[in-house]
Formats: sequence, structure tokens, C-alpha cells
Amino acid sequence: MISAAKAKGIILKNIKIKKPQRAPLSGALDLVLARDIKAANSLPLFSNSAMDGFAVKSKDTKSASEEMSVKLRVVGDLPAGFYSRRSLKHGEAIRIMTGAPLPRGADSVVMVENTKSDGKYVEIFKAAKRGENVRRKGEDVKTGEVVLKKGAVVTPQRIGMLAALGFKEVLAYPKIKVSILATGEELIRPGEKLRPGKIRDANSYILSSLVTALGAEPVELGIVKDDLKEIERKIKQGLRSDMLLISGGVSVGDYDYVKAALDKLGIKRLFWKVAIKPGKPIVFGKVKNKPVFGVPGNPVSAFICFTEFIAPAILKAMGKDYSDIYTSAILGRDIRKEKGKRYFMSAILSDRNGKCYVTPIMPQNSAMLRPLSQANAILVLDEGSNCIKSGAEVKVKVL
Repeated sequence: MISAAKAKGIILKNIKIKKPQRAPLSGALDLVLARDIKAANSLPLFSNSAMDGFAVKSKDTKSASEEMSVKLRVVGDLPAGFYSRRSLKHGEAIRIMTGAPLPRGADSVVMVENTKSDGKYVEIFKAAKRGENVRRKGEDVKTGEVVLKKGAVVTPQRIGMLAALGFKEVLAYPKIKVSILATGEELIRPGEKLRPGKIRDANSYILSSLVTALGAEPVELGIVKDDLKEIERKIKQGLRSDMLLISGGVSVGDYDYVKAALDKLGIKRLFWKVAIKPGKPIVFGKVKNKPVFGVPGNPVSAFICFTEFIAPAILKAMGKDYSDIYTSAILGRDIRKEKGKRYFMSAILSDRNGKCYVTPIMPQNSAMLRPLSQANAILVLDEGSNCIKSGAEVKVKVL
């Protein structure tokens, strides 16, 4: 049995980042960029009006006020999507819409609210400053500037930036496919008739949801009964994906066939059993650079094994940040634990007078879904002690 830290180190050492691929912008959401993005053009592309109003020479409006307007001749009408060939002269104005290119000779825009026009002339009731209500060419992005760095996650707002710069595709690390297999003679799918001794498969749904939440693609293989040959067949099928997760059958029972199937198929087992609770019987192996995980059948164990060990592997394979993010909190009750094991407990994180407290939901064990479903955090208790007193500062992972 190895420590949680050593197990995580072995896993990450054996995870390779997928080769970058070109992805269309419409399918790039949540991918990670494999190279810097440089602007081929400026943003805005041209100086344009930030308001509906009148393009003017600011000097022509210098004496304008609410009491004494300045009258200018209207020599054009410029909507967005068009440009004016006319060069504005002193004493002239062009009616302009938001986003329309600023005409030559104009240096500012007077908001329509500060004007009155009969179509031929416009009265200006407020002096304009040079550059007022004008979005200057390149004020957002300059040509050649690096706007997104390699390793940036493609978000909706970044897709907007890429589209505005003319990118129809990006070089990015692709999503990985993760096969999910549930094992156990006792399992049935939700919706099937519940017979004596049977239980519904929760792990396939938990694991599939967790994979999806990370931006990877789950491939559900269904349920396989406790039959060595059938488990082998399903594992072979699962190895068509980039990663395989197997739930159940990794303990020491007479009908726990997963380890035997992995060995028979030549999958190199890199460890079995980690000093954690819950989740101790987790198995990790590899065949032809494809990672294979076996997690215990109890749903809380499967959840903890995923968040602690499998999630970082998936994130690394897709080029994403896989570092652990913990916060500190004050423990709300005494806890006794086995020394030498790292404990993970479903807990409630709350604010009390500006201080962050965490309290485990009791009772709880590896088969109890209710505490996990109510938790907003996982309390993490390291290996070093067997008694942690109320009021102690502890580590928490926010869900």
C-alpha cells in the first residue's frame, strides 16, 4: 500500500498530453490552446463611432452650450457597415450611427441627445472634446500582439476575441474519450425491475458526469457481470478510448475479477491499494500508453478516487491545469481517524461571523450517498494524526 501523494505522482508521470489538433472555432469551447495567438489585424479594425450622433470637427463645437448652440451643415448620413468617401470640412457634420467608420476630417462624435436637427442642419448644444465618443483603431488590440497564450482555456469570451480577429480554427489539445465500465452481478440500470439482491448502478452515472464536467467525453460501456471472460471482452472494448475507468471488482473477494482480467490482458499494474479512506483498493495500470483505473464499487469511494486521482490525469491529458486547489477552514467538531491514512469526508462549508468553518456530515461511510449529495466540500485529513480537535485548521476541497 502506497501513500496518496506517491500514487498521484505515479499516475501523472504516466499520463501523456494528447497531440494537438486543429479545431473549428465552433467546436473549440473548453479546449486548451497549443500555441500563442497573435493578432493578424487590429481591433477595432478602424476608428469608429461609439454613439449614435454627429461626426464633427471638435474645434467647430468649441463655443456650443445649452444656452448658445452651434449650427453645422449636415452633409451626409453614415450607418454601420458603410463608409464615407467625403472628407469633412469646417462647418460640416455627418450623421453617424454606432460602429460606423469615423469620416476623414472628423475627430469626435456629438451624441444625438445633445443635438437638434432638421435634416439639413444640426444644432450642437454641447462642446465636443477631440476623440470624444470615438473608438480608435487598435485601442483594444494592435496588429502582431499576442492576445492569448499557449495553455489558455478557450472560453466563450475568448471565442469572441478569436472570431473578431478572423480565426475560423485554432490549434488545441483535443478532448479525450474515457470509457466507463461498471462490474457486478448485483447491478441493474435505473428503470429496470428491482429484484431481490439487486441494486441500481449509480457509479456509471457519477463517473460519466464527472468526466463530462472536466470537458472530456464519456463512453459508457454499461454493466458487466462477474465473469472473467466477459470482463476481458469489455476491457478490450474500453481500450479503444484514450482512458478506461472500471468500477467495482478491485477488492479481494472471490468474485472480484478485474485485477485478474487486467493481468491476463497484459496491462501493467503500477499500483494497487492506496492509504486513503474511502477508496483504498484503487488500481492503476497502463497498456500501450493507455491509462486504466479500477475504483471500488462503493459510490463514495468511486467519487473520491475520481476527484483525487483520475481528474488530474484527465486534465493533464488535455493540456489543462491539474493542480489541487484547497482552502483552509476551522474544523467544527472533534474527529478520530486511523493514523497513516488520508481521510476524505463529505462536509458542509459555512461562514460564521466572517470565518470559514467545515463540519463533516454524520453518519457517513463509503456506501452512503446522502451525505455526499448534501455536501458542498470534501474535508481532507492528512496521514499524520489520529485525533483532530474542534477548532483546528484543516484542508478543504470545495465541490
